[in-house]
Amino acid sequence: MTNQPAPPTLSAPSLRLAHAIITTPDLERLQNFYANTLGLHLLAIDQAPPPPARRMGVFASETGVVLLAREIAGSDVGLDRAQNHPAAIERIVFQVDSAVEHGAITDRLVAAGASDGNTCMIARGPVVTVTFTDPDGRTINLVRPNLDWTPDPDIEIRDQHLLDHTLSSGPHP
Repeated sequence: MTNQPAPPTLSAPSLRLAHAIITTPDLERLQNFYANTLGLHLLAIDQAPPPPARRMGVFASETGVVLLAREIAGSDVGLDRAQNHPAAIERIVFQVDSAVEHGAITDRLVAAGASDGNTCMIARGPVVTVTFTDPDGRTINLVRPNLDWTPDPDIEIRDQHLLDHTLSSGPHP
């Protein structure tokens, strides 16, 4: 048996979700919802995207592009998910850094009828989350760090330094 060199340790300190791509039958309805509840801005509309999309909206926040919405006539999120259509997304998770911002957005979600406003601490993870539904019936979460999280004894922390950094990065008022 020959000694194989150990594979290099991979590191991706700046790796984050770039954006999600979703399908909608009504780009304006989605724009109104995401602008008025989450504060996303419609950055651009591509009037001639590749078929079958009629238009594609590019939504951004202060931190950059987070969502591309392809408008396809007759698209249905539930139907796409049931048929395992590749354009379907099971869930999108947005993150904010502070409890104050999380609470303000949660209030807007409740006012829009998109959520009951109940937040929960994920017992097996270091976040507080609120679940809501967008106008197309897509389940979405809004999370923030849970600074009081203590892992269950059966959760093996593999990188305590990275966990500590994750919980402490950004403002958390």
